[in-house]
Amino acid sequence: MLAAGALVGFIYDYAGLAAILAINGATYALSALCFYHLRRGHAPPQGAADLPWPATTLAEAESEEEEPAILAPDTSEPTPAVLADITEGLRYLRAQPTVLALGLTYAAMRRFEEGEQIAEQLLDAKKKPQEETFDYLFLVAMLHRARGDHEKAITSLGKAMSIARRRFYRVCMGALAETYALLGDRDNAIAYYRNALDSEKYSSPYMIQFHYRLGLLYEEQQEFQAAQAAYRRFLNYWKDADADLSILADARSRLGALEAQATP
Repeated sequence: MLAAGALVGFIYDYAGLAAILAINGATYALSALCFYHLRRGHAPPQGAADLPWPATTLAEAESEEEEPAILAPDTSEPTPAVLADITEGLRYLRAQPTVLALGLTYAAMRRFEEGEQIAEQLLDAKKKPQEETFDYLFLVAMLHRARGDHEKAITSLGKAMSIARRRFYRVCMGALAETYALLGDRDNAIAYYRNALDSEKYSSPYMIQFHYRLGLLYEEQQEFQAAQAAYRRFLNYWKDADADLSILADARSRLGALEAQATP
């Protein structure tokens, strides 16, 4: 890295910015040429517009299910294979604008009409009944919850969880725990948070926050030792996080108050 920086500086001193830009452009052209030769002869998918492509699911996330790829030699397209791939990608993006994350954002913003439109588009994209479409059921549950209809949200989340793959099963348990907490049902909220955490050996960043929420619920139930243990687990998992995060500061404050209260 140092040698490369020194070389660039040397060229800049003796040849100026124009030479640097010329070298930059040449490297891009060379990269494109190498990529073209690497991909030449590749057989891109045909008839992609007719395939039941799955909608994109949760933001950091894999598809709910994988569709089989249909490969055939590219005999109908006069364009090179690379351009054919790009064409197929653009066709997919035009035909598949529905994204679950967008619907969830609408729910969080309480823009219910737009959220419902996304839910219907997800359903149309999957070409499955409502009860077999995880994305649709999950989004509908979040729309119900944003409206304050927690009972309907719990019903939809239960249906989504019954068909969810393992990764999204844990997400459903977390969403159910949050909904029960909003409903004031602490026992069920605690049970779902604990089940979600027990379902994986190493907690993800999203699920680490469940320890903090468990601490809050235990405090409300005056189970102070359990609350302390939950806060300690949370702080231990996030010991390397930025110290000024509000959630960390609150957990430390609450733990300190509980420890002081327990001291005779």
